[in-house]
Amino acid sequence: VEHSKQVFKFHNLSKKTIVDALRLEPAYVMTSKQQRLPLRSGKSRPIIVKSLGTLHCDIAYFSLRRDVETPKSFQNGVLFCNDVLSRMVFFVFLANKTAQEMKKAFEKIDEQYKKHYLGHNIQSIVFDQERSIVGHLFQNFVKEKHWKMIVFKNSSSKAKIAENAISLIRTDLKRLEIGNDRGEIRWWHLLPEVVKSLNKKPIRINNRFLKDEKGQYY
Repeated sequence: VEHSKQVFKFHNLSKKTIVDALRLEPAYVMTSKQQRLPLRSGKSRPIIVKSLGTLHCDIAYFSLRRDVETPKSFQNGVLFCNDVLSRMVFFVFLANKTAQEMKKAFEKIDEQYKKHYLGHNIQSIVFDQERSIVGHLFQNFVKEKHWKMIVFKNSSSKAKIAENAISLIRTDLKRLEIGNDRGEIRWWHLLPEVVKSLNKKPIRINNRFLKDEKGQYY
């Protein structure tokens, strides 16, 4: 708002008008967080689930670095899936974003999930409106798995748990690149370690850690 007034001399434009105009620019949408900012009251709209198996999913891209050559196999994004109830993060490196590749990726996510949660299956997946996701090939795959598919639209009210997890992972990656004793700075080698560390952290909501009936941290 200040930039629009001082530089462009648009003194009568409201913040809402500016944001609505920016959301028409693909570059702004791709680089901005697609989640509603916290209210001044400190309250937020919770996402409530009663069982395991609801996965919020997103694809993250990690920037190329001049001092490290990134193999092409790690330049096509990483699929992250975050269980809403347990906050457990699962991930798969993508070779591309075709429907066939997304199908293979979710097969791997399904295997990881069943291995971690014995006796539990994925119930539903929540994703953006990716072209490969909304196509017939992937939709048929979801039906075969008996999953419920929920597709997000880009809006200011969209809540994404996966996006929050990716933000934490990016921060921890930067810290580990600087602080690890091995001198390892290749993010694709550090990513499994970062995700493992994140999954071990107890869940904290409103500055309180969640515990089960035995007093163990979730």
